[in-house]
Amino acid sequence: MLDYNILMLVHPSSGEHTFYKVKDANHIILIDSFGNEPQKEDKKNYIHEKKV
Repeated sequence: MLDYNILMLVHPSSGEHTFYKVKDANHIILIDSFGNEPQKEDKKNYIHEKKV
């Protein structure tokens, strides 16, 4: 965890970083390395929802 709500995942084989922002207890969104979220029209494709 980088910040209070930013997750950074490192892929061991490539060393590549993937960043996610925690929106709430059930949702995270893929962001770029600068912390920018996808544009409004594309956002639904990048939000991951916790399945119960």
